[in-house]
Amino acid sequence: MKSYMKAAISVIALAEMANAMEHPSLTATYDFEVKWSDVAEKKANAYRAHNEKESYDVIDHSRRPVIGVLTEPLRGEMYTPATSQFKEDELEDTSAASFVSKAHVQFLEQTGIRVVPIDYRLSLEERREILDNVNGVYLPGDSHNTITDKAYKAAFAHTLAYVENATFEDKMHFPMFLMGNSLTTLVRARQASANHLTDMGKHRFTSSRVDMIGHPDQYFLFNGLDREEKQALFNTGEMFNMQVSGVSTHDIESDRQLSKLIQPIATFTQHGVDEEAHEFVAIAEGIKLPLYAFTYGIEMVQFYHEDPDAYTGTSDGVNIDHSIVARHHAQEIASLIADEARMCDHYYSEPEAIFNSLIRHEKLVSISYESPMGNNPMPKGMNEYDIYLLQ
Repeated sequence: MKSYMKAAISVIALAEMANAMEHPSLTATYDFEVKWSDVAEKKANAYRAHNEKESYDVIDHSRRPVIGVLTEPLRGEMYTPATSQFKEDELEDTSAASFVSKAHVQFLEQTGIRVVPIDYRLSLEERREILDNVNGVYLPGDSHNTITDKAYKAAFAHTLAYVENATFEDKMHFPMFLMGNSLTTLVRARQASANHLTDMGKHRFTSSRVDMIGHPDQYFLFNGLDREEKQALFNTGEMFNMQVSGVSTHDIESDRQLSKLIQPIATFTQHGVDEEAHEFVAIAEGIKLPLYAFTYGIEMVQFYHEDPDAYTGTSDGVNIDHSIVARHHAQEIASLIADEARMCDHYYSEPEAIFNSLIRHEKLVSISYESPMGNNPMPKGMNEYDIYLLQ
């Protein structure tokens, strides 16, 4: 009888392994066990402890949340092309302009989110007034000038302080979404010791698989995913990295401040890094704060397309993965962002004020530039972007 049982177990194990070999994307999940059948009974993150978990189990998906997008300083080497409706001399003084990429706006709007700009050059009181109305704040992390611009760094610090105050003092759920290079800005601001950031080097402007480190029940954002849902979300799609610097799971876990602030959720797994602990973080979330970081160009999967003329006469392929699996990943993340925003109780006292504040009322400009840092050439076919310009 025991021999029969062992044989049966072996057959099942072999079948699972065969399935994983036939479908490589299942390799990391064929031994995946569902251990969170009753999500309502799961222990929530510390920042949810002030409310009953059940209050978050029912989300009104018909509600259209409003998210504020913090603008960024216009990059110094940018200029308007001849086809633009604006003259080049209007952008000579780049310090007098800030921007948000149109792709980010489209990425959010696909879920019904309404997007309003928060100009980083506004006074603290003016920015706070907007934050008091919106259901979350989104930082695109596109401009390298955020590293040196004092006004932006101050706006970033003030925004983070607002989230902390909303969480710990007001007992309010107010999510903050850190996209692209924004996670490295957070690391610079909160690390206990320096040297936790590594130049992305050859990994910049490359695409890689993004894989979850643990099980979904270890994280708030993905809590409740079953095996099939996890596999579909972290499938064979590849995500495009434009970070200047990256942070590894080891860097976060070894820093006494960062390890208390954020935890890595997923990493880039095709960079050829030997040790998993030193893989660059792709997704992270706050431990005590509703912070969510996505370090790759997720908005580009659906809403940015390279110039096809740049590939004429070459055998090169496009840089960004626009496959169905990659688009599914982007759409699901956008939906999760919308649900997080729906948990915030902020609202505009005058609904018509929402329409008047929408970012789509700002100037839409096509921008061309050669390099993001002055010495690293942009990838082929990726020199032009549409942006909302605030002057």
